[in-house]
Amino acid sequence: MFTLFKNRSKSKPKHSAVIHKSDSRARLETDIFQCLSVFNFGSAYDESRKPFGALKVFNEETLGAGESVTMSIHENSDVLLLPLAGSIDYMDTLGNQDMINTDEIRVFSAQKDMAFDLVNPYETKTINYLQIWISNERGDAAPFSFQHKFDFSIRNLLMPLYESSFASCRMGVFDRRRGDVFTMADNRDGLFAFVVSGTFELDGRVLDERDAVSVWQPSRVSFRALSDNAIILFIEVPLFKHEP
Repeated sequence: MFTLFKNRSKSKPKHSAVIHKSDSRARLETDIFQCLSVFNFGSAYDESRKPFGALKVFNEETLGAGESVTMSIHENSDVLLLPLAGSIDYMDTLGNQDMINTDEIRVFSAQKDMAFDLVNPYETKTINYLQIWISNERGDAAPFSFQHKFDFSIRNLLMPLYESSFASCRMGVFDRRRGDVFTMADNRDGLFAFVVSGTFELDGRVLDERDAVSVWQPSRVSFRALSDNAIILFIEVPLFKHEP
């Protein structure tokens, strides 16, 4: 199930939000592959799981030992691949091939109908990762593909993972009772938050591990960790087309 709430504080602009509980995600599963989708993906459809503005896909996926899966993009998108457990062997139809490790993120632009393969390089263990698609309507933008490292030893600070002219993604590791304020680049945008591990309080709402929340047009959102070594990921995206 999902929970709808509104911020009723008189000191802040009102904004509505939806909490996506971890057990409410759509599940697509085969003998070798499991996909847990916050939003509609593949054959799984529910009226409550419509995309959040430009954020079209947010999946947690698990791939069996030695197995591979092929993905095909449905519309021009920026794609983010973030390993959570184990490394991913990545290759695409443009000739790019890399190993993505657990301290790295892969970001690339994908045109409609582009395909890419994700391979589990291990013989005896599964891998677990996030796959994120952000709609990109800049038809004249130059294609890009890059990979960079981030440092999990940095504490209590949001680290930038991805930034474009219209969207951004940040992640941080926080100690218990430590937090911050996420200030929006554009208060017409929406903010999506996902708890990778641990428990967080976000604007007074408790989010457990693998829970997420979509917040409509906040100017800022405060959060703090309620457990040690808690990891949270934020994505700011446009909710509709607007002029820069």
